[in-house]
Amino acid sequence: MPRSRWTVLAGVASLAVAVGPAGADDWKPPEAAVSREAFEAQYPKQTASAAALEIVALGAKLGIDARPDGRADDGPDAEKAAGSERTREAAREYVLHELEEANDAVSAPPPVVARFMEENDATLAALVGAASGRREVVWDLDVRRGTKAPVPNWGGLTGLQRLLACRALIDLRRGDQTSALEAVEGIWRIALSLANRPELLSQTVATAQARLAVGLLRKTQSPAYGWETRLREGQFFERFLAAFQNDPWPAADDPALTEEVETLVRIYRRFADGLIERSGCDWTRSDLQHSWNVAVSGESDAEQMIVMQYPASIIHMVIQAYRFLLDSELTALVLDARAERAASRQDEWPARFPNLESSVCRGRFFKYRRAGGITLSFEGSAPASDSGGLALPLAFKGAPPPTRTPTPVPPTLTPTATPNSLGAP
Repeated sequence: MPRSRWTVLAGVASLAVAVGPAGADDWKPPEAAVSREAFEAQYPKQTASAAALEIVALGAKLGIDARPDGRADDGPDAEKAAGSERTREAAREYVLHELEEANDAVSAPPPVVARFMEENDATLAALVGAASGRREVVWDLDVRRGTKAPVPNWGGLTGLQRLLACRALIDLRRGDQTSALEAVEGIWRIALSLANRPELLSQTVATAQARLAVGLLRKTQSPAYGWETRLREGQFFERFLAAFQNDPWPAADDPALTEEVETLVRIYRRFADGLIERSGCDWTRSDLQHSWNVAVSGESDAEQMIVMQYPASIIHMVIQAYRFLLDSELTALVLDARAERAASRQDEWPARFPNLESSVCRGRFFKYRRAGGITLSFEGSAPASDSGGLALPLAFKGAPPPTRTPTPVPPTLTPTATPNSLGAP
């Protein structure tokens, strides 16, 4: 394993647990490739799976064009797509509003959204089944084509993910947790299908989509066993680190750029190595900019090339990757508390947590308080949330257990006098 890859992963080892969910024991984190040949070997050519193509076809029925780049399959009907655009935007606003509330309540969707979801219930159910089932979700991949390699339809898939999130919220509101968790599973698996790819943009989109699942899990009213483990594994973060360090390799399909690509790879790797110097909450934008400048300074001939590699977008991606880890950690704590409440004979939230130190931001803590319901919040500075998308709060308020209706006590019967048969005439 290359030194830089090992160094970076050593810094995030505390973010992952030793045992993952079903099937995760066989998962191995991707590596930072040391050459173009190693990069191509790490990502062998793949063809879109049946589950992926079914997801695209179902999206077309909902008015969403999720066709991968380069595919000429039938897309959504233009009239249907235009007619559903307003509704899908309303669904997006509804999802963002609900998930950005720091509690486990779910309000009713707007009438136009409720009507759309009801009219398309069968299609949405099929979409959940295709995304959450046992079949693998894989998109066309051929890194040997370099910058002309096929990519998924990131925007279309994000639109589908928001509809799945909307469906999960409606299921939670009516108390159908099983259906809601199936939708959450579908969201997570589609996001992973993007995170499994080498493109850095795929990692950014995957994290944004997975954040929907992280927010939805805070709304569940009963335990979602196993999810607390998955949230702590840090798999999305590790995939991001590998994709970040591999990002320049596709441009090496042009022999004239080979030397520049190798220079960029060294800069990216040097910058990634520097990330372990601090915990996730200690990095500011100015600090990351300085770290980038230091990484660039190690290459004497990089100045002119780096003008075209302004790191603002890279810095934003790093901050969002750390914020996703922290969002996931808070949700995992919520699920821990909910599991303890389910195990309580009195149906009460736990009185306290033994360890509330953050594994993402070393030396910082979550605060837990029970007063009927509970309040869980992160203390201190944290990576900024994404102002352009879903911004999950770093606090959660759990409602108190419902007041039990007293069991009526049957009235005490007053004994009646029994006639003395011996004294009867």
